Amino acid sequence: MNKKEVKQFLERLHNIAKELNKPLDAPDVIVAYDKKYGGYSIELSDTIVRPIYFPKESTKEISPL
Repeated sequence: MNKKEVKQFLERLHNIAKELNKPLDAPDVIVAYDKKYGGYSIELSDTIVRPIYFPKESTKEISPL
């Protein structure tokens, strides 16, 4: 993953968010990106997608019964 790839990815996400009239972190944005561009690399997922769309504070651990 290089700076150019990160920049392009973020620009595309911003453009899709504008097209959808949604905030960047709306789930519809990453779903639309996936449909339009056919996914993204594991590196982009780990460094950009997960922190934006799956922040730790929004995920609750499930405890066993």
